[in-house]
Amino acid sequence: MTTTVSSLIEQVRSRLLDYGNGAVTLAAAVSDTTGTTIYLSDIADISKGQFLMVDSEMLEVLDTFEGTPDQATVIRGSRGSTAATHTSGSVVRIDPVFGQHEYLRFLNQAQDSSWPSLYQVADSHLTSIAANTYEYDIPTTCHLLARVEIETSTADVFEVSRQWDYQDNNTIIIENAGTIETGRAIRFIGYGKFDAMTLAGNLDTDFPEANANAVEYLIVKACAHALRARQAPIARRDAFIGITDSFQQAQPFMSTLSAKDYETQAKTLLKQVRMPRLPEYISDPARVYYGRG
Repeated sequence: MTTTVSSLIEQVRSRLLDYGNGAVTLAAAVSDTTGTTIYLSDIADISKGQFLMVDSEMLEVLDTFEGTPDQATVIRGSRGSTAATHTSGSVVRIDPVFGQHEYLRFLNQAQDSSWPSLYQVADSHLTSIAANTYEYDIPTTCHLLARVEIETSTADVFEVSRQWDYQDNNTIIIENAGTIETGRAIRFIGYGKFDAMTLAGNLDTDFPEANANAVEYLIVKACAHALRARQAPIARRDAFIGITDSFQQAQPFMSTLSAKDYETQAKTLLKQVRMPRLPEYISDPARVYYGRG
């Protein structure tokens, strides 16, 4: 089962009904990433200051011109998006609230928020005991250490160590390292984070996407992030310029309430899908300290 990031973005967009104020198409291909003139099937609903979305690129409209075909002068790669080439006939959405790259950010924030309730098992034993060395770096793929194991005299057979402790967030001390034969592998087992999503990619292969509620969590949590990202600055702006219309005043507040509803749904879903804890073995309080040279 493979869930594409683009499909997740469309599901978030559909929940928020974020399809902009209409759509046109490119009347000619955009063959480079620097040109500032694009050709459109229609410019009747497009004006200066609006934003257009083509594929994953956002374009800010500087001016429009009627012609055969109609054209617009734009700023490429607006709002933090990346300029790209586009084929003739591509759909151009007018003033969507968020671009694809912004929804990607919300989805990655949602995925990060799921850790360590959802995780990939980090299991690394590339480090080995070195002579006169007691401090060892925790692999960067292991964001939360559950246990340390040391290779026995039989290759690839490990036993749990109770003789280690943290030096800091990135390093452990193996107190009895001086009594262990050099070259024996150290196995770090813990909770790893999922790889960040990319616009053209798929969910991390270790993400439990077979569980529909886990994917639903990502979508719902991303919706909450999107609503907050949009409405907080609007509320501050409206307060600053003194909006007096009661309907306009209520919009940021209502959207914030919707964000809270999405947050509540997300918390419920995450409780339902959280993964079991890994077997954990902490240092033995009665361990013998052998000293470090």
